Amino acid sequence: CIGHGSRTEPFIENGVDGGMLSDIDMTDLTEDLGLTKLQAKKVLRSLEFLKELNEVLDEEDEEEEIRSNYEKLREENTSLTEKVEELTSANDEEGGKRDALEAEFSELQEQMENLLSEKQSLEEQAGEFEASTGELSEQIAALEEENENYPPKLEEY
Repeated sequence: CIGHGSRTEPFIENGVDGGMLSDIDMTDLTEDLGLTKLQAKKVLRSLEFLKELNEVLDEEDEEEEIRSNYEKLREENTSLTEKVEELTSANDEEGGKRDALEAEFSELQEQMENLLSEKQSLEEQAGEFEASTGELSEQIAALEEENENYPPKLEEY
């Protein structure tokens, strides 16, 4: 016992250890271990001080654990922030690619519309060409018919 060197034998003989000290009271100290009331008060006061000290140390351990957890959370937050920035950057790049593809798509649609318009125009021209070819064929047939009758045969004169 602290400051009670001559009174340690009863504690040792009775197997009093740390766990038992936390439950020991005045009666145990005076009747079972043979301490005077004044010595028992000193031991109880010392035990109370040790309990309070242990609580403070536990609180410090808790504070250290809280600090450690806080630091881990800060590191995790930093890591997650970096990942968010990377994903945002990648999203922006993909957005740029998407915008470029949409512009290319719009351009291709416009080209397709122009080609369809050109096709329609060519089909109309082909229809007109066929119509004029038909007219020319009729004119050629008429000219050939006239040509067969020209020059007038000598017999007709």
